[in-house]
Amino acid sequence: MLGLILSKLPPKEIVRTSVLSNNWKHIWTVCPKLRFDGNTMCTEDVTGTQHYTQKFIDNVNGVLKQYSGKVVEELGVKFEFDATLSEHLDDWVNFALSSRTKSLALDLLPAKFGLRPDRYRFPLELFDGESIFRLQQLQLSFVSLESPSNFCGFPNLKKLDLHVLRVTREDIQDMLSNCFNLEWLSIVRCHLDYAELKVVRPLPRL
Repeated sequence: MLGLILSKLPPKEIVRTSVLSNNWKHIWTVCPKLRFDGNTMCTEDVTGTQHYTQKFIDNVNGVLKQYSGKVVEELGVKFEFDATLSEHLDDWVNFALSSRTKSLALDLLPAKFGLRPDRYRFPLELFDGESIFRLQQLQLSFVSLESPSNFCGFPNLKKLDLHVLRVTREDIQDMLSNCFNLEWLSIVRCHLDYAELKVVRPLPRL
């Protein structure tokens, strides 16, 4: 019950409950849903500065350290992306996989727009047999997606939300062809040259 109540609060407010009493010192880590964004993690800093980015990284790492070894059902990260975040994002995705996360969301609007702004490459190679079958919801915004040659999709994925991805039509087709249980799909501004998508297996629940 406490986990459900705490899941309604922003991450910083959840952590602040630890000062209520000794009994509450670590109770905030029972919350199974974590959502990080700049507004809630760096409220007093100037957006877009190096200090702002570093504070976000430090705060997220500090929270995740307290969750080591615990189950986290949902993990979401929304932040302006620059190259300094890449290594940490890999660590956070790895954390999600080891924490048995069922819902993963990354919204990484580029900090600097150009003809081809930097994008985070979503590390599909980090997924093993267990984590591939465990994931049920995936939301990716402003990232780069490239399927490894041995990637077999997400058989138990129910919801897939792709927004402004740098991805090829072939890679999306390969992914969809192996998402047998998909019930909800959104593909927005992924620039697939207006070609139709074809899957080699039916998606009866979509």
